Amino acid sequence: MDWLATLKEWQDLATGLLTIAAAFIGGGYVVHSTNRQVALLADQFRETNRPFVIAKLGTYAGVIFSLEIENIGRSPATSLRLSLDKDFYPFGNNKNLRELEAFNREIPTFAPGERMTFLLSQGHKMDNVIDGVDRTPSRFSVSAMYDFQSRAYAETYLIDTEHYNGVLALKRNSDILSDIAGHLKTMASKA
Repeated sequence: MDWLATLKEWQDLATGLLTIAAAFIGGGYVVHSTNRQVALLADQFRETNRPFVIAKLGTYAGVIFSLEIENIGRSPATSLRLSLDKDFYPFGNNKNLRELEAFNREIPTFAPGERMTFLLSQGHKMDNVIDGVDRTPSRFSVSAMYDFQSRAYAETYLIDTEHYNGVLALKRNSDILSDIAGHLKTMASKA
């Protein structure tokens, strides 16, 4: 019977050791899962509050295309670098958009809501080819690279005016108000 008591002690010891091992494994799993959830929440918070620099096609006065670059995010973009994949000469002039400071120098901070607008050309003058060079291409890409909280972001946007062919461009309210203000100034100067 002595051996039964010894066997019972060994069983109790094994059960205790297995219980401790299971507790450590289960506890480790819980800690690991909690850490993953905290990391996911931190990533979601960062993505929700990060800067988001976009490039889009706009219109001015209802007939002129413009390139608008804006930070629609909630935080400032730092070390913003903009680039174009093609040469673009607004209105077919001699000054290349790619040579402007905005596309050649790093912008230290680009605040939320901040916008840059570049006038491109009248709609009917897109794809203006002079001496075999398309000076106002109807399709080009804009890239924006910037940093936020030690992370680098890169966005590329295709600007395409071709889908506006044959479409009536309506003036924005701000353009209409500018026209009214201009007419009022003209009338006031004649009075």
